[in-house]
Amino acid sequence: MVNGNLWAQEFILGPTPAPTGSTNSTRFYMDSKALWPSFKPNGNRAYVVPGITGPVIDGHNLCAEGTSGAYRDCLATQTISSGTAALGTSPIAGRNCAAVVTTPAAGVATTDAVSYSFNAAPSGAYTTGLFIQSYVTPGNVNFLVCNPTENRLLPPAATLNWRVVK
Repeated sequence: MVNGNLWAQEFILGPTPAPTGSTNSTRFYMDSKALWPSFKPNGNRAYVVPGITGPVIDGHNLCAEGTSGAYRDCLATQTISSGTAALGTSPIAGRNCAAVVTTPAAGVATTDAVSYSFNAAPSGAYTTGLFIQSYVTPGNVNFLVCNPTENRLLPPAATLNWRVVK
C-alpha cells in the first residue's frame, strides 16, 4: 500500500468470511460464498476504488464489466438504455391494440425489463380505458397501446420516458 492506494502485480485472496470491521479501517476480502472480491468499508459507506466503476457498498461484490478489465458493484443497478417514445394518435377500435411503437435501445437483451412513465399528466382516453403494455426485444423497447372497452377510443398525443436497468 502506497499513499493509501492498494497495488500489486499479483494480488491473491483466499475465501474468507466478511470481516466484522473496526473503527477507521476499510477491509478488502474475498467473499467466501460468492468467491469474488468484496469490501468492508469504514462505517459501511460506499467506497470507490480506482479502476472500479462506481461505488462498492458493504457486503456487495465486484462484477467484470465486459472485457475492458473494469469492475462494478454487482448488486448496484446500471442503466443500459433510456429514451422517449411518442405514442400514436389514431383511433383504436374496441377490444383491439394499436400498432406497436418500437424504439431502438442499444444494449437491451430479451432478459431485460423496461420501466416507463408519461412525460406529462395522461389525459383523455389514457384515463378512461386505454392501457399500455411494454416489452423488450434485442436492441429495442416496445409499447403496445390497447383498448379493452367496447367503444372506439382516440388516444391523445403522449410521450413516454423509458429506462432499462440491470
